[in-house]
Amino acid sequence: MKVRALIADTFREIYAKKVILGIVVIEVLTLVVTGLVVGMLSDSYDNARTTTSSSFITTVEYDSTEAHDTTADRLLSIAEDSAAITATPADTTTPSKILEITPADSVQLRSASNQESLVTEMVRGQLAAYSTLVGVAVFLLAIFATAGIVPSMMEKGTIDVLISKPVDRAMLLFGRTLGGIIAVGANLLLFVLGIFAIYGFFSGIWLTSFVVWTFLISFFGFLVFYSFVVCMNILSESWVLPMSLSYIHIFLFSSFLSNREDTLYLFITSPILQTIIDGLYWILPQPFDLVEANRSLIFSGMITSYAPFIQGAIFILVMSAVAVWRFRRKDF
Repeated sequence: MKVRALIADTFREIYAKKVILGIVVIEVLTLVVTGLVVGMLSDSYDNARTTTSSSFITTVEYDSTEAHDTTADRLLSIAEDSAAITATPADTTTPSKILEITPADSVQLRSASNQESLVTEMVRGQLAAYSTLVGVAVFLLAIFATAGIVPSMMEKGTIDVLISKPVDRAMLLFGRTLGGIIAVGANLLLFVLGIFAIYGFFSGIWLTSFVVWTFLISFFGFLVFYSFVVCMNILSESWVLPMSLSYIHIFLFSSFLSNREDTLYLFITSPILQTIIDGLYWILPQPFDLVEANRSLIFSGMITSYAPFIQGAIFILVMSAVAVWRFRRKDF
């Protein structure tokens, strides 16, 4: 059995259970609400452009007055030194050039640039906040949609047919999980592009960094937790337990572990317990830090630490290795 056939079979199962369809409905409603909200905010973008233009016109006019005063002083100084200038032989080898910039040109250049800068920062901040919602939604909905893929494959009758075919068990597990990964990835990309298009249409600012970082980091976070879910699927032959443990860690433990120095360590002063907590932080996934890294990359283009990405990649490799090892040795 080819991997392509396994992926297609996974697609059919996901869509037959209407799980993805339900998620699509939720996403469409979210996009509609987002469009309405951003549409109402479009006036604030126009006001920002108008306010910025007016403020810079005033600034340029003030600077222009100062420029006239300075020019007058220089003319008086030149008049006083006219004798010296007359005594100096004229240099006719190089033609003189006069560069004239009118105040109107200065206003147009400076105000247009700063108008777009202000609106861009407004959109950047709003999309950075929106990326948190996207990340949480991916963790919540994507895990729910894919948690039952592997357990349904291991049901009596289904697994008997699959393992009777000349295909390696590792390839069987890979094809099955890859189908769920592709389904979630395509769905996530379309949703992020929808948000990108809504903000671009109403604000005139097309922030491609939102698409790149929100998709990549959210998808990476899903892969981290999905590797854990698949591993636990095989170990427990259940989908409820892995999904429950993932949700508990995402919405409870990860926040405390990421902010352990400001929260837990205020009450836990034992060096041994603090070392254990530090160990848990580096062993378990760090979704809270991934979401913060996404916000930081969209807003400033920089992140403070690559630790959650390195830890996540190692976690995926370890969980995948354990899942393949146990699936190959499992007696069906």
